[in-house]
Amino acid sequence: MTAPASTAASVQQGLSVWLSAIIVVVALLAGGFAFASAFREAYALQDDVLRQVGAMFDPTHLPAPGNPADAPNTQGLGQGGARDRASASASR
Repeated sequence: MTAPASTAASVQQGLSVWLSAIIVVVALLAGGFAFASAFREAYALQDDVLRQVGAMFDPTHLPAPGNPADAPNTQGLGQGGARDRASASASR
């Protein structure tokens, strides 16, 4: 006794749906695991890089936070103050 063609097609369709659902669930789990793993690794790498950058600086040689002697020289860049105003009025 053989099953009718519609029953065989129905069983095949059901198996295909279940197999597809299982594949999607496994893919989502694998993707979540890969993301979590990569996120933890990137976090650890960033921590290591920040520690290395911090180790490059000697705290005894850092500039004081309000010391004007440590300010960059802005003379000649259009920010010279009175000198720029005097040269502008002399050229008129």
